[in-house]
Amino acid sequence: MNDENILNIYEIERYAQDYSFENGKELKFALLNGTGGVFMGNFLDAYLGAIQIPEISKGFITMTYLQRDPLFKDFKFIPMPE
Repeated sequence: MNDENILNIYEIERYAQDYSFENGKELKFALLNGTGGVFMGNFLDAYLGAIQIPEISKGFITMTYLQRDPLFKDFKFIPMPE
């Protein structure tokens, strides 16, 4: 996997908005934490920044929430376009 495919928390949000606009679909992604854990998730609404990661929450989480939480600062995202 190329490092160019790995995005930070701000880049993935912009990528998802562009992807959604261009393809009419919401983006799926893999989330990599600092200890090597991988979680699968998807954007429910790229423009509102609403995402779902079943392993973290049963509902949805906003990108704004993750961006404010220092725990998620170093997490990496890998877009999984269809």
